[in-house]
Amino acid sequence: MKPEALERAVKDVLRHKYRAGLLGKDPYLYSQEDVVLDTPEERQTAYDIATQSVVLLQNNGILPLQGAKTILLTGPNANSMWAMCGDYSFPAMTYFWKRITTDLEHPHIVKLLEGMTNRKPAGTNILYSRGCDWTEEIETKYAVEGDERAWEYEILHRKVDAGETADRQEALRLAAQSDVIVAAVGENVMLCGENRDRQGLSLPGEQEQFVEALIQTGKPVVLVMFGGRAQIISRIADRLAAIIQAWYPGEEGGNAVADILYGHVSPSAKLSVCYPNTEVYAPICYNYSAHQDPCVAWPFGYGLSYTTFEYTHLQVAKEVDTSDEAFTFTFDVKNTGSVKADEIAQIYLSPADDNPHIRPIQLQGFARLTLAPGETRQVAVKMYVEQLGYYSHDGQRQWNIAPHDFLLKVGASSQDIRLSETIALKGKPLVKPLRDFYFSESVVK
Repeated sequence: MKPEALERAVKDVLRHKYRAGLLGKDPYLYSQEDVVLDTPEERQTAYDIATQSVVLLQNNGILPLQGAKTILLTGPNANSMWAMCGDYSFPAMTYFWKRITTDLEHPHIVKLLEGMTNRKPAGTNILYSRGCDWTEEIETKYAVEGDERAWEYEILHRKVDAGETADRQEALRLAAQSDVIVAAVGENVMLCGENRDRQGLSLPGEQEQFVEALIQTGKPVVLVMFGGRAQIISRIADRLAAIIQAWYPGEEGGNAVADILYGHVSPSAKLSVCYPNTEVYAPICYNYSAHQDPCVAWPFGYGLSYTTFEYTHLQVAKEVDTSDEAFTFTFDVKNTGSVKADEIAQIYLSPADDNPHIRPIQLQGFARLTLAPGETRQVAVKMYVEQLGYYSHDGQRQWNIAPHDFLLKVGASSQDIRLSETIALKGKPLVKPLRDFYFSESVVK
């Protein structure tokens, strides 16, 4: 590390300590007031984060479930807190290291069954049967690396105990009585976490076979996947009525997913990864090409809503100079459906021609808009000229801002570009040791 880099880091630490009062005459580390955890405000924040993180991948019109009278909820993650909590949460760390399996709900974690029961519309009947377990065999592989305390056989070779029986035949009998089936599948803390690599990315254990049996009943099946990564479902996807990727949504996850299923909230999240449709042992990244990879089922930035949006009136200057700090542009988004919803408008840059220095497409910013049915709002964006540059490390490492033509793109995903304009970057080439700006700034009017 260069001395100036170390000095800068130390100064940053000291600056934060000064602002926190730790360098004063009477410093203290902790508040003297009683610490109150899990306040209503904190639970509301957890709920908001969860509803804004759940991605609707597919919907043939079955969602929201406003007309279903009898719903079967089934699957290993339907009534489990492990559907909500990822590897580094308090319950997961306590279970993994201390092997404690009880009294882990601090704070209370709302399971999907609880959420769907408490939030159901009047006249809706919820049936429940676990149906299948996460997995029948230990299917993760472990590397002897990282914290050696985690190499013990008893720690690594464990299955999460659901605390209830999985009865496939019971679930199928209940399926025959229902109008819609919601199958909550996916991973848990022992199937997805640090040093817990699985053998593949399909649904663990016999979950896919169980979902296949549910599909064979002829009832519409809504698949809700929980876990810390994408899971390949290409063999069954086109026969599912709807698909939701819920990730690990946290303590309010059960309420958030239930409200999206019932239509109390319209889904608005977008994928932060490319979602594969096949097992490939190579990285898949949206910015490798402006054209969709055939190995991708749903592209980066993708996510459906219960309404539709129209993008219009992109206004941007045709030329920008390298000496400018930033330039501005605007565009409009209209809710053309009948449901109030949020849309996340995404801003991308591509080179106007082949340029080996610049990614074929790169996210440069986004804006979240809340729109009532028929409402139009304008987004004003400040994009920094630095964002049109590239990093080089041949010889002297530096950030380069050089004249070139670019395509400014606005859309609903990396593969759903609604508006595009060519802008020319003019002026003298500039170089900087480091860039100062990474993302554009947006204001919704």
